[in-house]
Amino acid sequence: MLYLDYLLSPWLFNVPKIKISNISLNSKLIIGGDLFVAKLGYNVDGRNYIIDALIRGASAVLVEINNLFLDTYIIYFGDVPIIYFLNLSKKLSFISQRFYPISNKLRLIAITGTNGKSTISHLIAQWVVLLGNTGAVMGTIGNGIYGDLCPSINTTESAVEVCKMLYRFSKQKADIVSIEVSSHGLVQNRVLSLPFTAAIFSNITIDHLDYHVDMKRYIKAKWLLFSKHDIDISIINIDDDVGKCWVKKISRVVCVTTNRNLFFGKNEYWLKLDNVKYNFNNTIIYFDSFWGKGIFSTKLIGKFNVINILLSLATLLWMGYSLTDLISTAKFLKPIVGRMEMFHSTNKPTVIIDYAHTPDALKKSLISARFYCKNKLWCIFGCGGDRDKSKRSIMGSIAEQLSDYVVITVDNSRYENPIYIINDIKSGFTNKNNKKYFLDRLKAIFSTILYVDNEDLVLIAGKGHENYQIIGNRYVNYSDHLVVGEALKKRYSF
Repeated sequence: MLYLDYLLSPWLFNVPKIKISNISLNSKLIIGGDLFVAKLGYNVDGRNYIIDALIRGASAVLVEINNLFLDTYIIYFGDVPIIYFLNLSKKLSFISQRFYPISNKLRLIAITGTNGKSTISHLIAQWVVLLGNTGAVMGTIGNGIYGDLCPSINTTESAVEVCKMLYRFSKQKADIVSIEVSSHGLVQNRVLSLPFTAAIFSNITIDHLDYHVDMKRYIKAKWLLFSKHDIDISIINIDDDVGKCWVKKISRVVCVTTNRNLFFGKNEYWLKLDNVKYNFNNTIIYFDSFWGKGIFSTKLIGKFNVINILLSLATLLWMGYSLTDLISTAKFLKPIVGRMEMFHSTNKPTVIIDYAHTPDALKKSLISARFYCKNKLWCIFGCGGDRDKSKRSIMGSIAEQLSDYVVITVDNSRYENPIYIINDIKSGFTNKNNKKYFLDRLKAIFSTILYVDNEDLVLIAGKGHENYQIIGNRYVNYSDHLVVGEALKKRYSF
């Protein structure tokens, strides 16, 4: 609990002294004692719900405005102050952290990039737990102490929810929190007040152009993490062209690469791949670094997971964890749910479930899947509705080039007609050979697994860990994992 005048004192004067017990952006969750924040969102304008919040008992309301002349103006609804706040969105992270203070012992790690954020964040949390500490994660798969996650609404939650969760993690004595930071979250200042021990950059490829319009703006959004936030060290993948450019502008940086032919100065922090061996059940990684050399085995598969592991390793080494301890525990790291997750049993086809929903991710997943495929490679995927349409035909082209058979189906169609989405994907094909189309994702997966040969491999891309489909505004229970499990059970050995 804080008094409203104290909470807002860095920015506003003449604020009444009212007890505030909670902050919320959702008027439906407001109860007596709460501060309702009415700000302009991307899809929803919270200012339209002020009356609802007042009816539910809000003790005060902060209203976002863009008019300088109304800034700090206060009107009253009964005895409830409604305070006009200029550019509230840019200050909300700071207000939230002031209300939900974070322990200075809690070390925060930000991860941004198009692909790999969830894998890196979960690898770090797992590794921390294996080394006897308490790790937490915030991101696409869920939020919470590692091993006890609650479903997330967004990759990066609102500024209020982020600080609220970090406050809870502080109370739970967490040591490290890995936070996936999306481009939306950066543009909308959701983590602006947070002090990050480290910030990791994985890669940038085409995505979210429905929001950012073009790649230039998308890259600029990602750069905000390194240019406008409080960061102790930046961990950068310099295999990526953008990352290679950024390291020239960052003063404190660890360079991470899979290029063994790169060499670094004695005053530089770095980690590079020396060699790698891909086996069916594991990957063996040889590396060299500022901290020393090493070899370890991991259950994670796929070439792109090598850089994810190296970025995680470099971060923990910088934070002071022992090279010997990290190497000895690496073999216990578990594959991340829905990220190149392989299902294999005797006399049945191999199935991989992956979250790949961008052109680059799909390309890398198919290239990696080919290594484990003994016969034909099948690719099942769809594209989300009401999202970046420009990538659909590109993904269709990639699937056609890199797999033997392509099965196009639905993903989260939302309000868009799934037939239009499928047609957009089809426009990337050069021929009609070896293509199948299903408006029912369950049927697409089930029938494919029952049909293919035992030596075939089926890559199911797009949904990964998700246990729902979004149709219109409805979340329908659905899981690729459950469908795959049932299909493999029903399939007879031929």
